[in-house]
Amino acid sequence: AATGTGDFPRVRIGIDQPERSHDIIRYVLTPLAGTAWDSLQDSASRAGDAIQSIIETGIVETMNAYNRRANSLLPGPTGRPNIHKEDM
Repeated sequence: AATGTGDFPRVRIGIDQPERSHDIIRYVLTPLAGTAWDSLQDSASRAGDAIQSIIETGIVETMNAYNRRANSLLPGPTGRPNIHKEDM
């Protein structure tokens, strides 16, 4: 349904940059397989968790938790720093 305004929260799932100089449209429309498919599934799950968080805690708190860099010392959605073993 149209709201008649652009003033509503959105949850976005981004894409990687194509390797080399691929056409971006072709890159986006190419079917996913293997690890790319797994990555999309993980991203969709994380987006669902973010939507639940928006409902339960509000948009600002959710943005602060989910929009952290991967190696941030600030708490992420789990309440722990977003430090990964491979970053150490």
